[in-house]
Amino acid sequence: MFRRIFPCCQLLFHKSQLSAKTSEECNFILKCIKSNRFYNTLLTKHPSIQATTKSLLSPLELSETSLCSFPSNANQIYHSLCTKSTNTLQTKKSSFSHMNVSGKINMVDVGEKSVTHRIAKATGVIYIGETVFKLLQENELKKGSALIVADIAGIMAAKETSRFIPLCHSIPVAKAELTFQMNEAEYCVRVTSEVHTVAQTGVEMEALMAVSVSLLTIYDMCKAVNKNMVISDIKLLSKTGGKTDFNASYDEKENTI
Repeated sequence: MFRRIFPCCQLLFHKSQLSAKTSEECNFILKCIKSNRFYNTLLTKHPSIQATTKSLLSPLELSETSLCSFPSNANQIYHSLCTKSTNTLQTKKSSFSHMNVSGKINMVDVGEKSVTHRIAKATGVIYIGETVFKLLQENELKKGSALIVADIAGIMAAKETSRFIPLCHSIPVAKAELTFQMNEAEYCVRVTSEVHTVAQTGVEMEALMAVSVSLLTIYDMCKAVNKNMVISDIKLLSKTGGKTDFNASYDEKENTI
């Protein structure tokens, strides 16, 4: 309803979260803020969305008084939207290691990092259905042992990760191991990988790549029987040996981290 009746308010919200880069956009924002229709409708007739307004404008450091008097504070809000939001966007860009403040993509320089023993673990699930599950259990698939092929595929994928992930470093894989857990209650197979390296950067992507390709291989081995199989919940479980460690407890019942 809000989107249909008040498109100018919606567009203002959209612009306040991104950035007002052009003078035309800034003028549009100023016009919307100065509009009595915007002010009266948003804060008087629709108080339920007042909280949304506050959350959008809170990064702009506007006071409670300012929020309740849009028309008289239009220039302040205009200035905030057209300057501070741009700075916030640049800060967010610089927080990504593969992107500088101007948005240019670059490969992270790990030359000064210490060479350490690094380990990463990842997991994922494929739901294969009752028929495929029984064939897999009894090793009666026409293509052969799906899990053995998936195991080999996962190890190969870990070693070739940098060829498929553009900005991933090419590092020596000291160990790549996969385990397969069959769950008859849900007719699924959980694949877990553990990858080791002695290098200047971690092996998270190698662990995730191993799981992903292993699951895809299971799908390929079984798709003649069931094309409705679902690959799900590919996640990093842990990483150690680098500047910061990461550990996530996986609740298999809830399927969430």
